[in-house]
Amino acid sequence: MIVIGKPYVEGRGQEAYLCSLIKDECRNSESVYWYSVENQYGEYLCDDYADAFLLMVLPVAIKTGQDIRLESPVSSQLLYNINQGKRMKNKKISTISTFVTELSTGGPISEFKKHVMNISGQDCV
Repeated sequence: MIVIGKPYVEGRGQEAYLCSLIKDECRNSESVYWYSVENQYGEYLCDDYADAFLLMVLPVAIKTGQDIRLESPVSSQLLYNINQGKRMKNKKISTISTFVTELSTGGPISEFKKHVMNISGQDCV
């Protein structure tokens, strides 16, 4: 099971970070993952929902067959879209992974792709 902790925002120097403790019981690991933006954009980081971190670990959970437990809610829009994705008959699961990594092609959350690739590059099973 992958456990996504409650997101929180913290400032470090010139940047604001949206962080969450993520535990991967299959790999017996626990790490804080984060997105960073310049301080002037820090007020726009949302720590009320775990959407950003669910998108980060979803490809890993699919690949390794793990359940995900959230310690914070996710938005109804994300939940709806994930459920719609599960209903697609002729699509491969890898399209979700590709979609998630393509979200990170620039801007303030460019570290996102690095984290997704690092996590999903290791097989648990």
